[in-house]
Amino acid sequence: MVESDKKLEENAFRLSVVSAGIVLVFSIFNGYRYPAIILRTILAFLFIYLLGKGLILLWNGVAPPVKEEKPSSRIDIFLGDTESQDDNAPYETGQPKESLQSLKKRVPGQINNQMMDHLPDAAARAEIVRKMGWSDDQ
Repeated sequence: MVESDKKLEENAFRLSVVSAGIVLVFSIFNGYRYPAIILRTILAFLFIYLLGKGLILLWNGVAPPVKEEKPSSRIDIFLGDTESQDDNAPYETGQPKESLQSLKKRVPGQINNQMMDHLPDAAARAEIVRKMGWSDDQ
């Protein structure tokens, strides 16, 4: 059993003990006889405990399996790349798996692939400014 399942089962047990205690107190205040008090308390405990246990089993049956993930670096998260970190990991020799060209195509974020190697010339920068809606007359 997983550690989180044990913790959930302990919480279900505590909740059922508390609910049984509440039923016990209300049964005494309402004047039930002792056999009825004991029976109501036991039934309240079993109902809540079995309900919690059943929900835990249902959750484990329906929930997808948990994958152990290695946290990605902060720069990957800032750029929006949280899934392809392992794809770009270097081999044991220190060489990347993919060529630089294929890596440039998958760089996360809004990056112009032509600008990865060098800054564009003045004409290309002017074109970028025009596309952004700025012009010289403003």
